[in-house]
Amino acid sequence: MSGNDALFPQVQEWIDFETLLAQAKQALVEYAGKRWSHMGENDPGITLLQAICYNVSDIGYRSSLPLTDLLTPAPVSQERRAGEGIFPAAFGPQRALTCGPISEDDYRRALLDLHSTGDDSGYFYFNNAQLVREPEEERYRYWYNAERRVYSFVEPQPDLPEWPVGDEPCELTLLGNYLLYLQPTRGTLADLPKAQAALDAFLRENSNLGEAVSRVIWLQPQDMPLSAVIALRDDVDATTTPAAIMAALFTAVETYVTPPVRRYSTQQLQQQGLENEAIYDGPYLEHGWITDLPPPLDCARPITVNLARLVNAVLDIDGVQGILSMVPGEPWEWTTEPGCYPLLWGPDPIATMLESVTLVAHGIDCVFSVDEVVQYLTCSPLLRNPPVLLPYGRWRNPSVYSPATDYVPPCYGLLHLPVTPEQTQLHQFLLPFEQLLANGCQQLALLPNLLAFNREAGDTVWGEQWPFAKPGVNNEVFKDCSAAIKAYLQQCSEDMEKELSYVDYLLGYFNSSVAPRTLLAERDEFLASQQGYLANIASLTYQRANFRVDKVSALQQRIAARLGIGGEGIFNEDAPLDKLPFYVVEHRALLPVYPDHAYDALQDVKTIYQDGAYLRIELQAVNRAPLRIGQVVTLVVGEQGKAELSIRALMIAQVFASSAGTDGFSIKIADSAQLQRHLQGILDPHSTVRWQNCQVWLEDMYYPLVYDDNQHGLGPNQKRLTSSPQSPYPAMVREGDLLTIEYRISPTARSFSDSATTSLPVKVVKADSIASTLVVECREGDAFPLPEQTRKYFWYFDSAEYAARDRFSFMTSVVFCRDHIDKVASDPYVVSEWMKSVILQEYPSYISMVLQWMPLQQFENFAYTYNSWQNNGAPLGDASYSLMRMLTLGCLPSSLTGIGAMYIATEDQKEQVVGPAGDQWNADVIVENELFYVPRAEYD
Repeated sequence: MSGNDALFPQVQEWIDFETLLAQAKQALVEYAGKRWSHMGENDPGITLLQAICYNVSDIGYRSSLPLTDLLTPAPVSQERRAGEGIFPAAFGPQRALTCGPISEDDYRRALLDLHSTGDDSGYFYFNNAQLVREPEEERYRYWYNAERRVYSFVEPQPDLPEWPVGDEPCELTLLGNYLLYLQPTRGTLADLPKAQAALDAFLRENSNLGEAVSRVIWLQPQDMPLSAVIALRDDVDATTTPAAIMAALFTAVETYVTPPVRRYSTQQLQQQGLENEAIYDGPYLEHGWITDLPPPLDCARPITVNLARLVNAVLDIDGVQGILSMVPGEPWEWTTEPGCYPLLWGPDPIATMLESVTLVAHGIDCVFSVDEVVQYLTCSPLLRNPPVLLPYGRWRNPSVYSPATDYVPPCYGLLHLPVTPEQTQLHQFLLPFEQLLANGCQQLALLPNLLAFNREAGDTVWGEQWPFAKPGVNNEVFKDCSAAIKAYLQQCSEDMEKELSYVDYLLGYFNSSVAPRTLLAERDEFLASQQGYLANIASLTYQRANFRVDKVSALQQRIAARLGIGGEGIFNEDAPLDKLPFYVVEHRALLPVYPDHAYDALQDVKTIYQDGAYLRIELQAVNRAPLRIGQVVTLVVGEQGKAELSIRALMIAQVFASSAGTDGFSIKIADSAQLQRHLQGILDPHSTVRWQNCQVWLEDMYYPLVYDDNQHGLGPNQKRLTSSPQSPYPAMVREGDLLTIEYRISPTARSFSDSATTSLPVKVVKADSIASTLVVECREGDAFPLPEQTRKYFWYFDSAEYAARDRFSFMTSVVFCRDHIDKVASDPYVVSEWMKSVILQEYPSYISMVLQWMPLQQFENFAYTYNSWQNNGAPLGDASYSLMRMLTLGCLPSSLTGIGAMYIATEDQKEQVVGPAGDQWNADVIVENELFYVPRAEYD
């Protein structure tokens, strides 16, 4: 790119002025030889032809400049893009050829690259790291009760009321969890909170879709003692050199006991003969490439240090004559306890070493201080792998254009005012040639914009400029039409299809292309999405396997670009989460933290009080199992004169401990509407409050029975069901699933009747997720409820296969607004299949995807809830349960029913339930507000 020697000899002959002029004259002879016979230089036509040929040759020479010069923008643009070169740093090989951590070895390398400061004054956080799959016995385990249709963390026991006798619960486990073992460095041991914060940030930024680190295990240091008496050579100066030898001894022994991770620069690996594909393999490491990883960690086994070879390392130190004694000696091995790693001479190694190691020079023991040894200690400078940038060349300003008529001698009278008709005709004849050449010069000047991956707002990529920059005859001739011509040229430069062709060409370098306009996005939105895709494609490819729930992830951005929706805003990490064109929800992110079974039984509370936005619960710390943020609990409140009340699914937001022997947890009050309603009763000093693990943390879905308006084309035993504003479409339904239609006063209260007509088994014959309809079929002789009775009925899934279906492991939902597909002119079902194909191409192969279409109102509600959930740090509160209900994964466990646990409805609440005319029945209002009701519908 920096030279034109290879290109110039090949094109020099074709862009030479004399060659071009000879070709032009030959064309004149061929096409106008009878009328144009005089070819002398004194002919005005030949003079003009020479001027045109000169400008053509000039553009040809400018085009043959070094590519680095042609891609170098003006100085003003260089200042705006400070810190970068011809291409942005994000498109260097350290990003374009690498990939974020995916495999276990990738994660090990990335963790070992974490540094405290990024300069020579800091330290690496870890000497070793190991990521292993969670053992089966430690997995996230829960049970599904098909009789009660609830999920529980409690293992089924026949004598528990949660698990009726004869019931056969289905055991499920959450897959995709890992254990992370870490061996910290000495610097990390001195500031563990700082290392923990860096680790948390790393895991948050580098979490593969469907996977997570469930537990971090820090190996514990075990002091490794080592005593020795070492004789120095006779030529050693006993007053100065022993301190340096002692420093060298510490470095040699420390390196032997805890071998440092070897890191290499790009240049070093290239000198070793490695190709770029081998060097830029795995994650980008800022502090040197790690080709060989440390031995894997195994916490179940002790670490053994063989000291036999240490003798050779000590004897290789300049000035050492021999080892008089060393402890431990035979069998020259030292072994740690399981789960520990050797820490040579403990946390204060230099002072301990001076007490344990003796240097003997000329028969006299050498004595020196810690400071004398420390001054000789040296550490290797921190290796840095800075981004590879292509520096700017020389800015040539190729847009400057001199009109051909400016080269014509004054004697021709073409440049004299006032303008004559002959001048007007000639200038009009020459304008297309002048305009073409001027645009060519401008296009060369815009080459940095045209070939830029990152299109900046307002950048022009297609060249057009008015040929006549100076006042003169040219501008006078075109004064009445120049504005229209300039406007037309501007319109041509803003052609979206032309810009998309450039973007498509540049995307081809990354094995991608512009998306088809299948979803008919607005012009500006579609163009912005494709330009944003190009600008971020290197970063999006690097992070393609990572997923974050608290911001727009790279996966979501790639999908949006491939579908041609979202515009520029989708590529903003700080984009408002309630304004996204679609949502990707990782099902496992909605799960609570797995609890410690030590809290399955009811626990006493020491004190309970409100602390701002939190309810603070203090416990007596006596050999207590650890509490975890994200764990869900149940508060059992006994108010004076009332029955005990259970408030379920409350997430622990804070965990604290005090030196006074008290620990406890806090719950965010706003996360639970039920907690807010009962807050005063909980804080009443006469009330008794106990707590335990939330045994039933999720309840399966019930769907109101709603017949679709279209019942055509069905068999005699078939009905077409649809969703309702109060109940979303069951996204995980499959043809062949068994359902039960049941007569209920509300989703949580069954009918009192035992007649066969209150329960109707049906089978799903056809499922249409776009139309949100199900065609179900009942058995011969059974009958569906009449349309006017459907408000009294609910249906639910009722099959062993459905009960055993894992809804959380490697599962995601992609939620779209139905308006996207309602606007398409082609078959919406074909478009839906195309969208599924595009999305799955961006997904890892082990991830399952459920595509959901929501009406506009439901989608806006989902967006609002999703945004609230994220702004609260993704808690398992009401917002999380609302999302699970919208995704039809489950709903909030129902509260107790009956007098003492329910409330008398107000007039407004009554109207919300039965309507102004008393002919409705909105059960959701009853459940949400815990209203007392009499199931009068039984006697209708």
